[in-house]
Amino acid sequence: MREGDTPLIHAARHGRDEEVRRLLATGADVAEGKTNAPSISALYIASQEGHASTATLLLGRGAAVNQATTNGF
Repeated sequence: MREGDTPLIHAARHGRDEEVRRLLATGADVAEGKTNAPSISALYIASQEGHASTATLLLGRGAAVNQATTNGF
């Protein structure tokens, strides 16, 4: 796992949809950010890594599509 990754962000980074579902079902917050960069969400990472199905899953669970990073992106 990369520094700052939460379990949800780690699963999203690698496109592990079943793990993402399990984590969300057991209480992970779809809006949580990296521990060392709170504005970087699982949706941001899944999108950046090209995991469309994971991004779609996160959006379906309420991830904010317009959430900006601290850099404004």
